[in-house]
Order: sequence, then structure tokens, then C-alpha cells
Amino acid sequence: MRINQRIVSEPEKIDYLIVDMCYDKMLVAVTNLLASVPLRPFTLDLNIASSKVQSSTWRLEERSASDLLYASDDDLLAHSQTRTKWIDKRNAAYGVIAPLVEDKEKRYQYLFEDSSGLLEELIHLSKRSRKYVAGALNRYWFYGSHKNALLPLWRNCGSNPTLPDKPEMNKQGHITLSGKSGPKTKYGNPFRGMTLQDLDNIKKFSRKIPSGSRVRLSYLYEEFCRTYLYPKVKPKNIDAHELTIPAPRQELISPEVFKYHLKKYVGPLVFIRKAVGEIGYQKDKSGKPGVARHGLRGPTDRYEIDATIVDQYILYPYDKSEQLATGRPVIYLVADTWSGMFVGLHVCFHGPNWHGASQALFNALTDKVEFCKRYGIEISEHDWPCHHPCSQLVMDRGSEYTDKNIEGILTGQVGIQLGGFTAYHRGDSKGTVEQGFRIYQQTAINFVPGQVVKTPQKEAQHASRHAAMSFEDFMKRLIKLILYTNNNRARVSNHNFEMTRDDVGLTPRDLYVYGLQEMVIPRTTVSIEQLRFALLPEATATVRAQGVFFKGLYYSSNEVVRSQWLDFAKNTGRFKIRVRYDDNSTNHIWYKNEKSGEMYQLDLTDRSEAYKNQIWANALHQVELTKQKISLHEECAFSNKLDLLNDFNEIDKDTIAKTKHLKKSNAKSIQPGMKQRTHLVAALEKQQRSEEIREVMSNQNTSPQPKRPSQDLTEPDLFDDGE
Repeated sequence: MRINQRIVSEPEKIDYLIVDMCYDKMLVAVTNLLASVPLRPFTLDLNIASSKVQSSTWRLEERSASDLLYASDDDLLAHSQTRTKWIDKRNAAYGVIAPLVEDKEKRYQYLFEDSSGLLEELIHLSKRSRKYVAGALNRYWFYGSHKNALLPLWRNCGSNPTLPDKPEMNKQGHITLSGKSGPKTKYGNPFRGMTLQDLDNIKKFSRKIPSGSRVRLSYLYEEFCRTYLYPKVKPKNIDAHELTIPAPRQELISPEVFKYHLKKYVGPLVFIRKAVGEIGYQKDKSGKPGVARHGLRGPTDRYEIDATIVDQYILYPYDKSEQLATGRPVIYLVADTWSGMFVGLHVCFHGPNWHGASQALFNALTDKVEFCKRYGIEISEHDWPCHHPCSQLVMDRGSEYTDKNIEGILTGQVGIQLGGFTAYHRGDSKGTVEQGFRIYQQTAINFVPGQVVKTPQKEAQHASRHAAMSFEDFMKRLIKLILYTNNNRARVSNHNFEMTRDDVGLTPRDLYVYGLQEMVIPRTTVSIEQLRFALLPEATATVRAQGVFFKGLYYSSNEVVRSQWLDFAKNTGRFKIRVRYDDNSTNHIWYKNEKSGEMYQLDLTDRSEAYKNQIWANALHQVELTKQKISLHEECAFSNKLDLLNDFNEIDKDTIAKTKHLKKSNAKSIQPGMKQRTHLVAALEKQQRSEEIREVMSNQNTSPQPKRPSQDLTEPDLFDDGE
């Protein structure tokens, strides 16, 4: 047991606060917290109290006190200057009881011995009434034996057991304000005082605060009054809803009291969490004690890839007469998580899609010297030494990063062994590459032509009207900024003991180079052909007798014919293979023999010549249109075939009717004389053809001959008017 602990027992209805302890007399001084007003402390036998605590008849609990109990005067005044009056009243009350509580002998005598004469002495010294002096002493012990226990707003000094359960009513059934504490209302009608029922309602209401946009406290106060303080009436009509009747001010608690108690149940972080949501809070508002490189061995262990649309319009290059905008480019960045090095990039005007992402990965895994030379920037291998495959690749759950595309990279055997996806809407899970976007948007796009301003001036033209920067100049700025960031940005948190010992620099390039030399085994550079193949989308094709069938089109090659794939498919059954394709062209697909490692190019056959030199979107659209045409054709052909069968049936009936009167033989052998009859019918057919030829030729000889020109060898006059 110690001072300011509570002795509690529900069966005995005991709730005592320990004021002081006397081991000489084995007594403990306590005050009754269940009293409606603070009373004078009394003593208990320490041995008896200890035995009851040990036997679990009584139990010890900590006293919950307000933060104001141990607050300094500066802390009190920091919230409100009106608390100067609090401090003055507290000092006046403490000055009355200080001769007793600060004197150990008098304090001991007042609590554990005969206290006669001590209270009269304080009354005589202070010139205060007995009620005032006794009340100050009792409040001092009751609220924690601290100077701030005498603050006039006693409800701030701990739990308040003296609040009424419900508002007090007069004989007419109206709420009375007779027991309300605090200053009187100067203007307007007063609010009523707080009750325990209100505290319970505020606690319930704090669990129902809506989420979404920022919630105003004034709105919450209105909802609280409407829900808990306004009376409700049920109309006689069963189907009608309850009606809320406005109440006068004297039946409501004040908004200040409501906000004060609501903030005790709902902290500031809860309001922020309600405003931005749980995912937004974890992403942007929560503290992050860890570092991104946690669990990684060194550079190339994990790369992050992401894309964003730049806040700038680029000049259209194919019109020299007018200043037109192409659009806003999409930047793909690839960053090394361990060092913070930006190892690859790609910029385009389509996407985000896999084509752009694969180009960024290709740039990350190839030499940067040749890449920069395309845009007129001369660098050395030392300036941007990044062309190594990574072990892990982390990306978000965008539509471009499909399982098939990621699986294609893994099976392409370029060194990437694992593809990971971040949680939905959690860009902070790949914060290294996200930081690269922030660096570019804040550093490179400042007052540049075509800049997109988030809140533009109302009279300003649209940003696309000011597009003046070419794509080449845009790329130069981007490359130079990445080079500057890689070689100048300080990464202090990524340093460890070995780096400090070896005097390694703080830039991402310093960390990247040091890590390759000391911490990981650099992965072998991948050939351009193998890298291109691995980054192409992968899909399944079917080998048929007509060729390799892929997305409705047929492909073949000399290797396919020599391997007799089509023969096997025709005679033993179709089989499937894994192929790679270019999403911008239907002309070719590629197949890699897993055993030999050879790569074959399959070309579009003449059977699918109609789809040559097209992008896949157009080809697939045409395939679907062809399927629709075939379906309609089959529907029409089926209907026409039924008409044909009906005609056949009519002809058969006529045939039977025409031969019904003829004599028929019952013999089962072949009819005799059929050869002579065949020769006779054939001769008659030849005679009929001869008559037709003679008639046609006779008509040709009797027809008038056209007038021949006078000079056969002269060229006819093309402009002859006929005269």
C-alpha cells in the first residue's frame, strides 16, 4: 500500500483513498471517495487492512487523476489565460491550510492523534470561516494531497463523484438550475450543468463519430443534442417516424462542456484517423521507426518500380506553325531500395502499361552511358554504374503488373527471382521510388512552361496552352536531376558501422558501389537478346495442323516445319507451348527451347495475312468481328440448307410420281443393255451441243460488220467529236 492508492471492495461498498500512513502506530489515514462532498480523513488499522488485501477481501487500485493535478502554472496558463483566476483562488485556499499540511508534526497530529485546536488555529490565522477552512483541508486530501487539488474547477482534479445522476426537476417538471456551479451566464439563457447521465451519453456518442471528411466539433455537438437531449415523440400513425422536438437552452449542456468531455474520450489522433481513413493514416500520418533497407543484404537485393504522370505538358513536335501540346508524359522509375540509387527510367505518353514498365526495367539492367548519349549527355561508367539485375522486384497492384507479366520475367532467367506486390493504396511500402517522384515534381517542375498548377488562377490559361519544352529537353532535365540525386543526396540512415569505419560517402552512388564491392556478389550482366525476350509478355499458344495458333492468328517458321510440330498436331493431337509476343505488332512471336536454350522467331502465315502489320488491339478487334460474321454466316447457311433439303424432298416426290406408272423388274442383278443406252444418250448430247454451236456461229456470220477506218495504220483521234 502507498499514498494515493484506493482501497476498493464492491460487496462492502468501500472506496477509500490512502492519504498518509503511520508505521509507528500501524495506522493508515483514508478519505471516503464515495461521499457526496469531501469529508475529514479517518484512520484504519494497518494490520487489518493488509490482511484483508492479502485475502482479496479488499483490493488496491490506482487513483485516476486529471492531468491538471500535477500541472505547473505555466501549463495551466498555456491553455487559457482565464485560468489566472483559478490560480489566485487556489493560492488563497492553500495559503489557509499551508501551516498545517507543510508542517510534518501538525500534519501527523491532525491525521493520527488528537487534532483539537489545530483547526481553530488555522481559522484564527486566516480570518476565514470554519466551513471554508475545513472544506479546503478536506478537498486537499480528497483530490490527491496536492496544491492543485484546491483549483476551483474541482472536476478537473480527478473523477467527480459529486455530479448528479440526472438533471434536477421542479414540481412543474422543468429542469432547475439551482445546483449548477460556475459563473452566471451574462447574456442569453443559461445552459444546465453536467450530469453522470451526460457523461455516459458522451462516452456512447464518442464511439459513433462518422468517418470520412474532417468532422467539425460544432457538427458533433448538434448531433449529440439531437440524439440525446432533444425529446422524441412517436405519432399515433404506426408507419410514421419519430419526431424530434427542439428543447430550450436550459435543458441542454453547453458546447464547451461537451467538447471538453468529448476530447477526453476521443484523442486528436482519432479525429485524424476518422478524417483520412485507416489506410491513409497508416500511409501518411503514422510514424515509421524503421528503414526501407531492413532485411536486405546490399544493393541489387531489391528494386522498386512505379509510374506517375508528370505535372507538365510537352510540346508537340510535328507542327511547326502552331504551339501545340502533346500531353503529359508518364515517368517510370526503378530504384534500388538498399542504397536509394535510381537505377533505371523510361518516359512515354502511353500507359501506365506493361510496355512502359518493361522499357524501364530494360533501362535499369543495361548500360547507362549509351542511353545518356542518345540525349547528348556525356557520362562515364563511374557516374551511373547501374546495369545489374536485382533479386527481388517490388511493384504496386496496378493493372500493368499482371501475374503473367511477372511470371514471364521470372521464367526469363535474367536474375530476378521474386516479384512482390505492395498492399492496396500503400505507396509508402515502396517509398524509395515514391520519393524520386516527389524530388522531381518539387525540384524540376518549378515555373517551367506548361507546368500544371494544382490551384491555378481563375484568369490564367490552361497549362497546355504554354507547352514549350520538347521531349528531348525534358529527358535532359530528368536525366541530369537523377544524376545529381544519385551523386549528391545524403543517405545518412543507410550508413552502418562498416561504412563509417571505411569512410564511405553518404550519396546513393557511394553506397551502391561500396555494397557491390563488399556486401554482395554482383550478378552477371544479361545479354540484350535475353533481356528483351524476358521482358516481352508471355502467353500460351496451341500447335495445330495449320500452324501455331495464338490469339486467333496462325504462325510458323522453318524450325517448326523441320521439327514436324504440325504433323504431330494433326496425327497425335494438339499441344500447347509458351511464347513471347510484342504487344505493338502481330507480325512475330518468339519461342525458346528450354532444353537447348535456342530462341526461334515465328512469322505470321498467309492464312492470317489480313492481320499483318497491326497492333494487337486492332487485330483482336478484327478477330472478334470475324467471329461475329462467321456466326451470322452459319446462321444464314443453316437456314438456306433447310430450304435446300425441302427442295430435294419436292424433287424426290416428283421423281417418284413420274416413274410410278413404269414397269419395274424384281430381279437383283445389274440391268442388261445399260452400256448401249449410255452410248445412245451420250451421242444425243453431242448432237445437241453441235446444234447449239451451229446456231451461235450462224448468228455471228449474219450480224452487221463495223465500219473500218480509211487508214488502218494511223492512231485513232482520241478527241474525235464524231462528225
